Amino acid sequence: MCFSARASFTAAALLLPLGAVAVRHALGQGDASCRLPLALTPMLFGLQQACEGVVWLGLGSDPAALVARLLPAASVAYLFFAYGFWPGWISFIAMRWQGAGPQRSERGWLAVATAAGGLFGLLLWLPLVLALQDSIPALVQGSLHYPVPRLLPGSLGQLIGKSLYAALIAVSLLLPRGELRWFGLSVLLSFVLTQLAWASTFASVWCFFSAALSLQIVWIVTRPRPLPAPEAREGTS
Repeated sequence: MCFSARASFTAAALLLPLGAVAVRHALGQGDASCRLPLALTPMLFGLQQACEGVVWLGLGSDPAALVARLLPAASVAYLFFAYGFWPGWISFIAMRWQGAGPQRSERGWLAVATAAGGLFGLLLWLPLVLALQDSIPALVQGSLHYPVPRLLPGSLGQLIGKSLYAALIAVSLLLPRGELRWFGLSVLLSFVLTQLAWASTFASVWCFFSAALSLQIVWIVTRPRPLPAPEAREGTS
């Protein structure tokens, strides 16, 4: 599979306006505080894909060109989403989507996952910020190979880090009931497919697949969703 600046910018051009539609719809609902974080997600994926579009252009340009000078910043911005942001944010949107329903144990687990994901993401991303030039990817078989941060040395450390990353995201999306669980299942399947077929360019390919899959969120957010019953809201206050 070959990706390109065109693919990244096309994804961004779709996700940004559709995400804006989802945000506008969420703001007009009675449970806006539950819907809004999820509604913002396609737009955030769109911003990430726009950053990778700049990375593609920077890699193919003359070193003196402006876009080439923007390459390190665009790469670090892309990796902020890939490594630093999504582990905590995915758990957060799942927790907010639960709203004030009766599943307090699930909300508790998601709150823990949000904190753990945020800390884990910072541990992955901050070393790349401190070594800005080392964050620039290489072109491998038509896709981008980004540097892989390791919390532990060796291939085992890389495997543990990747497994923990997947677990934080998958559990957070599979725990809530309803439509969000289907989105989580599709993201998990794309994780497995990417690991099997594009392991060397995992960060780029999986984020592209996840961005495309986030179009489901537009449907989830704009779909009518009943508010929790008053007694349920009172019981968890």
